[in-house]
Formats: sequence, C-alpha cells, structure tokens
Amino acid sequence: MKNLSEHLGRKTRYKLFMLIYHSVKAKMDEERELRKQQGKPVGRGRVGCLSRTAEVLGVSRETVSAWKNRRYQAMNPNAAKLIQVAFQVDEKEAVRILAEDLESHRQVVEILERRKKRF
Repeated sequence: MKNLSEHLGRKTRYKLFMLIYHSVKAKMDEERELRKQQGKPVGRGRVGCLSRTAEVLGVSRETVSAWKNRRYQAMNPNAAKLIQVAFQVDEKEAVRILAEDLESHRQVVEILERRKKRF
C-alpha cells in the first residue's frame, strides 16, 4: 500500500478519506439512535465524528478537520493508511475509487503519447 499511496491524486485521497469519514459517521449515527431508543444520553455530533475518524486513522482531530475542509491532503504515510482503512470499510468502493484514479493516470499518459507523436 505504501508504494501505491505515492501515486494517488489529491481527489483520490480526498475520496478515500470521505469514504472512511462517512462510514464512521454512519456508525456513530447508528450508535446514537440505539442510545436514544434505550433512553440513554446521546453524545456529541460532528466534533465527535472528527475525533473518532482521527482515532481510526491514527492522526489528530485537527488533521481530519483539515482534510475534510480540503486545507491540505494526506501525505504518503497517511495516504497508505487511508487505503488500508478504506479497504476495511468498503472494499468494493475503495477498489472503484482506486480504479478511477488509475484510469485518470492512463488518460494522461495517452494524451502525452499523442503529443509526443506530433513532435
């Protein structure tokens, strides 16, 4: 995964992150709903989701917030973790996202090859 992470585009890193974030949020929503049904106190919302996502990815809550708001992207070691966790969360969607990234790289290479042939 480490070598693959070096080649991921920004959009792909963001999509993998959001796949994980939405998975964590859905799980927290389910937990929150179950607690409501049981008459137990309900915890925090969005901020709690940032913290839980940070915990899952082994980064700070501030880092998760920055990724979510696209202030910066995951660097290679964290991108490798994004791939790993995304596969655990939803393997089929993770493969789709990575295949989409690979296809965009293929298209760029084809464009460059066509330009090269012209010159």
